[in-house]
Amino acid sequence: MLLGIAIILFGIAYEVTLIGYSPAEFLRFIVKTFKFIGIIVTLIGYFEAEKK
Repeated sequence: MLLGIAIILFGIAYEVTLIGYSPAEFLRFIVKTFKFIGIIVTLIGYFEAEKK
């Protein structure tokens, strides 16, 4: 669950570094993908913790 939160924060931090810079669409895709993967990992971790 903490890994998912860390991935989300990394995606947000990377997006902040792109402010004022016109990145390629691939970089924007990477940032959105990191956030999505982070949300999925966090949800999986949450439901696994609830089972115990």
